[in-house]
Amino acid sequence: MSIVHCDVVHYTALASEAQAKSTALDIRMPMTNGINTLKYLRSFERTAQIPVIFISGDYTDENLTEIALAPRAAFLQKPLDLADLNTTAERFLHLYPVAR
Repeated sequence: MSIVHCDVVHYTALASEAQAKSTALDIRMPMTNGINTLKYLRSFERTAQIPVIFISGDYTDENLTEIALAPRAAFLQKPLDLADLNTTAERFLHLYPVAR
């Protein structure tokens, strides 16, 4: 399932309903930012453990620090290198296996 262009509350509801196994966010998002979305995801039991990969070309050192300190979160810089995305996704799959 892909969720594109929605606010943080709607995004979290959709991620929870879809039982998302992982998600990718940009730091700059409509009506909010990815860091706030991550914090909101983490505030609910059903979405707290979802691994998040941030993919952004517009960020601050503060953003990178917040992502580095967040559990189950990683950052990749745009333009995106697909090998980096694959490596990060594989690492997340290894560290946080999907329950079946």
